[in-house]
Amino acid sequence: FEVDKVVAQVLQILAPKAHERGVHLASFVDRKMPQYLLGDGQRLRQVIHNLVDNAIKFSDHGCITVRLLVGQVDRNVIQVFCRVEDQGIGISDDSQEKLFQEFSQVHDTSDTSYKGTGLGLAICHELVNMMDGKIEVDSSLGLGTAFTFHVTLSQCKRESDHYWLPPTDSSVLIIHPDARLTYTVKTQYKQYEIECSTANDLTAVFDISAEMNPFHLVLIDDSFLSDLGAEKISELKCACLR
Repeated sequence: FEVDKVVAQVLQILAPKAHERGVHLASFVDRKMPQYLLGDGQRLRQVIHNLVDNAIKFSDHGCITVRLLVGQVDRNVIQVFCRVEDQGIGISDDSQEKLFQEFSQVHDTSDTSYKGTGLGLAICHELVNMMDGKIEVDSSLGLGTAFTFHVTLSQCKRESDHYWLPPTDSSVLIIHPDARLTYTVKTQYKQYEIECSTANDLTAVFDISAEMNPFHLVLIDDSFLSDLGAEKISELKCACLR
């Protein structure tokens, strides 16, 4: 299976739910991550799905990020680390101790927006253990929660078909209201040696374009489109694109 596609599919499925809650989703995949891995992709998918779904449930703003990193590599065995981080309501120290127990409810059960079976995290814990891994939590009340886990998988001899070279001196401008999302996407581009600038509002765009050469690509969030008439779009093209 392809681990980057697992993450992309989970985020695609949960995007409507995140949008309803006013939450953004973003991902980062280590460039060193093999394209194909051997293991139980469905178990990994369920763990990531449960963690992101939980993060959405306990967030009403900000960005939820999923980061995939390569850990220890020993011959054909590879450790894959995943971190799911939100900016939600957080979890108290006392509640963290019982977080992975079955039927554990660590938030106000009288609030229907937090209602659940109490099995999601216990299932994640069990599935991660079945993949020779470990899951941990780091959280502060009012600031958010980060779940980090690793699993042990096998490398696949199938040859990658993801090899590609971006144009020399490539540059991208990302325009999005969420600073954490733009930072995450920026780090994804930078590991491929693509120069990346970010702006969190339209006013800042023209300040950036005045200081830098035009970009090969401009990515703009659709939340800004209502503020862009034909004249503004023309100005944006002239100021930012090569």
